Amino acid sequence: ATMAATVIFQPHVYSPGQRITGVATAAVTLGTLVMVSADRDALTGSISVAPATADGYALGVADSNAAPGQLVTCHSGGVVKVLSGATALMTAGTVVQIGTGGTVVPLANGGQPIGYIVSNVLPGAFAELRWINS
Repeated sequence: ATMAATVIFQPHVYSPGQRITGVATAAVTLGTLVMVSADRDALTGSISVAPATADGYALGVADSNAAPGQLVTCHSGGVVKVLSGATALMTAGTVVQIGTGGTVVPLANGGQPIGYIVSNVLPGAFAELRWINS
């Protein structure tokens, strides 16, 4: 007699998903937000990433510089350090969206909020971002 196998479905691709390795499809800068830029890389199987576009969505923040084709770890969840693209001081509690070059800027009217900062930050410094969905 043959025995039937039980198929076990694993719904998580990444769990808990706070550190995801991606492969850059464009130059990525340390401390900036990245987004999914294409299908998985055929060579590495990693998620393809590029700098996040203004007022878009982010996969996470890059923990290193990466040239196209290089691997980069993307961090999400919790509180992460992201470069401020604001033109003035942002105070703790400021709700932010993605700015130019994958930075964070104060939420504009009609913008897409991604989180809020937990301490004051000057322009060009690293903001401490708490993701909204974390």
